[in-house]
Amino acid sequence: MKLLKEEFNDILESQRIKPVFQPIVSLTDGQIIGYEALSRIVEPQEIKSSEELFNLACLYGKIWELEQLCRSRILEKYHELCSKNKGGKLFYSNHNELMLQMQRLCDLGPKICVLTGVELNGKVGGAIYDKTTGEFYCYLKEKIDRTFHGTGDLFASTLFSALLKGYSDKKALKLAVEFTYSAMEATVKNKNAAWYGVDFETVLPLLFDMQKEST
Repeated sequence: MKLLKEEFNDILESQRIKPVFQPIVSLTDGQIIGYEALSRIVEPQEIKSSEELFNLACLYGKIWELEQLCRSRILEKYHELCSKNKGGKLFYSNHNELMLQMQRLCDLGPKICVLTGVELNGKVGGAIYDKTTGEFYCYLKEKIDRTFHGTGDLFASTLFSALLKGYSDKKALKLAVEFTYSAMEATVKNKNAAWYGVDFETVLPLLFDMQKEST
């Protein structure tokens, strides 16, 4: 996992992303009417595909930075392409399916979309998307291989309370994930815990400590 993170950081810092354009051809006259823009890793090593790269970006909370890099690379190359040809339409979509789904939810009206139960590379947590800024952020913890009841309610109430107290979106998401995860851990340790909920009462003091750290 360490090697993956090292290569991921190197890809971002060295901007090891190259755009690839697939021509879109009209079936009527055979003319190129546009291009589909894709992103590829330059000299891939531990990270083999764009899909894996974007999953890791979500895991490390760097999805927005990677999207920005891909977009800038695509636009730079597209301008070169247009100067040599007569241009054409450019088709580009977000590489991360989770981010795309959250964008579609925001298209229904809300400014911010939050999802819980997000699972990537053996980790689970939450994700938040801001329609105004276009920023996407994940906060994940190691997955506990057990089914819990009531975690969604606990996550939502903690997140909403933090937002009402003036926390930023990212800090509110982190607080909600950390507190919910702490309650899950406490439930696993408690042999007498009820099956129909998580043992959040015993970790309430941790919530107060987490709030102090987040302010």
